[in-house]
Amino acid sequence: MTTSKMSILLACVLLLFLALGCYETTTTEVPLSDQNNGDDDATDDDQTPDDDQSTDDDQTDDDQSDDDATDDDQSDDDTGSYIDDDTFPQTPDLDAYLKSQMEKAFYPGMAVGIVKNHELVFARSYGTANIEEDVPYYRRTLSRIASVSKLFTSVALMQLVESGQVDLDGDVNDYMPFSVRHPDYPNIKITPRMLMTHTTGIQPADETLEDQLTVWNADSPIPLADYIEGYITPGGAYYSDAHWEWWPPGTAFTYAGENTGISGIIIETVTGQNLDDYVRQHIYSPLKMPDSSFHLEGLDFDQIALPYGNNFWWRDDFEYQAFDHYTLPNYPASNMRSNVMELARFMLAIINGGELDGERILKAGTVQEMLTSQIPNIDPEQCLEFNTNGDLGSFEVIGHGGFSLGYCTNFWFRKTDGVGVLLLSNGALNMALNYYTMMDTMGYLFDAADQF
Repeated sequence: MTTSKMSILLACVLLLFLALGCYETTTTEVPLSDQNNGDDDATDDDQTPDDDQSTDDDQTDDDQSDDDATDDDQSDDDTGSYIDDDTFPQTPDLDAYLKSQMEKAFYPGMAVGIVKNHELVFARSYGTANIEEDVPYYRRTLSRIASVSKLFTSVALMQLVESGQVDLDGDVNDYMPFSVRHPDYPNIKITPRMLMTHTTGIQPADETLEDQLTVWNADSPIPLADYIEGYITPGGAYYSDAHWEWWPPGTAFTYAGENTGISGIIIETVTGQNLDDYVRQHIYSPLKMPDSSFHLEGLDFDQIALPYGNNFWWRDDFEYQAFDHYTLPNYPASNMRSNVMELARFMLAIINGGELDGERILKAGTVQEMLTSQIPNIDPEQCLEFNTNGDLGSFEVIGHGGFSLGYCTNFWFRKTDGVGVLLLSNGALNMALNYYTMMDTMGYLFDAADQF
């Protein structure tokens, strides 16, 4: 991991520690209807699993070989379209390990998947999606995948690059309804490549602004373009001088979800479609991902894992804190909901060079470009939105992490052999310990792929 990313990680962990330290005394046992002012980590946007996850030790497992398993054989009455018989091999040792890791990370529930040899070879869920209602966490349970959302936005943008509608190294202003320029460097163009490598100079929104903009149990009423324009334009409704770095675009790295928001606006402007509609037509539908969505509208809340925080792992009176579902106006960066079964299909399409079951979402050369280091002199780990991660020990993986209040997602695969691992949970960020717990878990899952 590069020094710049490690510095960002340490700063984030410190801020989360301080924020949650204050937060814990005021948020335990708060009714759901009163929680719209308690989310000082209301969104996500940590690019690698370098942020720390936390949640629960109250698991009801979904392993078909375990006495306390919660099976995925669901009826129409309970699950609507979420019918999914567990036909995967019984793995008592792996299940026992994953349960113990879930306890260490304080996740109420989670789902994991392993892809190998161009197919999903293992998927199982554990624990609880809703503690209060005693709803198990199923493999088809939807979860907010946080920054992994950026991969879908970027693939959609690269589809327009493939078709010649967008120039990867052109000026984003050619496709925008308003000007995108660094106030201190107005003569330097910002390009789509800079957006996907986070080298525009835009700084991410701080927690105060995100708290103000968080909407509970509904989609944000603020149009995406209004938010982004107000965020980056001097004098805008959400503007601050702190929203731009001091350095010229293209010369350094700062991870910011607002870059992905601009990508979303480009897609909407060029296609004339809402991003969610475009992605549904050109990614979800061909890959058979019917339940994934960037918006809450149209989703059954009973099929979405409830996000949970907690009052720190070392307390004797440990409690979970449930939150309502939430959104932000910058939805292309972090608002997507999906599940392990559907994310596995997206992963397989990427591993297969853009194709799955005869449906192609990108050309093989485009996928290769997205998985290639783009700014080696600035951050050699950064590809086109994808990034490499060497924290699993003896091998390198590529993908993305997603972390936000009440959710954690890991989406990583090896380019060398096409083995990939997915992990989704409904647990909140916590201490650095949880990062290492999850990295251990991901490494174990990669090793466990040998048994399938």
